[in-house]
Amino acid sequence: KTEDPYSKYALVSKQSFDENHKLTGTTLEINSPQLLKALKEVITFYPGEPLDFTNKFTLEDPFMMLVHYRDDLRKYREKTEDTTVKMHIALLLDYLDDEAGPKGTEIKEMISAGLITFPLLWMIFKPGDIVVEYNNGHARLFQVRRHGYGESRNGGKYFDVSCSFVSY
Repeated sequence: KTEDPYSKYALVSKQSFDENHKLTGTTLEINSPQLLKALKEVITFYPGEPLDFTNKFTLEDPFMMLVHYRDDLRKYREKTEDTTVKMHIALLLDYLDDEAGPKGTEIKEMISAGLITFPLLWMIFKPGDIVVEYNNGHARLFQVRRHGYGESRNGGKYFDVSCSFVSY
């Protein structure tokens, strides 16, 4: 087995292009043992993603799990005394901000104003969060399990949020 030439780098971003030089995808490899340890401590629940932070961890754009846990990573960074951990978390957060670009600022402003667009619905439904439904004057709490986009032949595009609840 040949050695991965990028394994010594904390983060490795790889872009894929088609034959017309159009970007088809971006992956992010996290190699930093310090960052992997921080992720293991911060991200304890994310259905559909293997939470195996023992060695190189790879995610595909739009990096939903990292976006959903961005604030938790910031808090972890503030609490830790380890300067390498602080630097690597800062590097990751800067990367996420750079990937979002000017659109990231626009998204933050939209969400803080209580607005969202259809393609960005995933950003406001973090797995594990509690959501509420009001029906006939009664509130019911649900825990978000997972979500995803789909398309039906006659109904068009949709966003599906799977939740769980406890009944008594």
